[in-house]
Amino acid sequence: EDFRSDVVVSTHPFCASIVSILKKQKKISAKSVTIITDYNVHPLWIQPYTDLYIVANHLIKQEVIAKGVPSDKIKDTGIPIEPVFSIGKDRSFLKKKLSLSEDQDTITILILGNGIDSKTIIKVLSQLCGDVTDKPVWTIPPIWAIPTSWTTPSLEINRPLQLIVVVGNNKRLQEDISRFIPSQERLASRRISIEIVGYINNMDEYISVSDIAISKPGG
Repeated sequence: EDFRSDVVVSTHPFCASIVSILKKQKKISAKSVTIITDYNVHPLWIQPYTDLYIVANHLIKQEVIAKGVPSDKIKDTGIPIEPVFSIGKDRSFLKKKLSLSEDQDTITILILGNGIDSKTIIKVLSQLCGDVTDKPVWTIPPIWAIPTSWTTPSLEINRPLQLIVVVGNNKRLQEDISRFIPSQERLASRRISIEIVGYINNMDEYISVSDIAISKPGG
């Protein structure tokens, strides 16, 4: 109660709903700005006392309009990110810094696992690694639901793989993945390496050195 803000910015629907309730009850008078960090608008994002919505693109804006929000309350500016993610970086320098393979033929895949259950992460790893005993090529079928109108072929990989799994502070996830990983000898025989990384504050560098990033949708 001692702090009276002029604007409250919410990046999660739970926060947006709480602010809306407080405004309805006249316990706060601050402007409410909601940044929708998803690429699909869950109904909970839309609150009656929100003054402004920030969305990823014009398609999301149309979706918010379809849910009854006036267009003048929506700005399709894109989802705000730290400027550091937009700065080009020297990949060779970063690979040395992060002790990663500099082999040009190696595919580096970043898996952002914190917030995703162990079963899903291990499923992704198993499909990337394939059968590490007798298959020369890994066939990776899609693991997410794909509309029947799409024609997405399986991804065949016959190049070295460098997998980086970021688990944050999720010790349980780290333990589960560690139990899944085959021996280094078996991985090396298929030209695969797996590195588990904990909490990091240089995510921009890991993204910059990666050829593919696998994560969950939304914020």
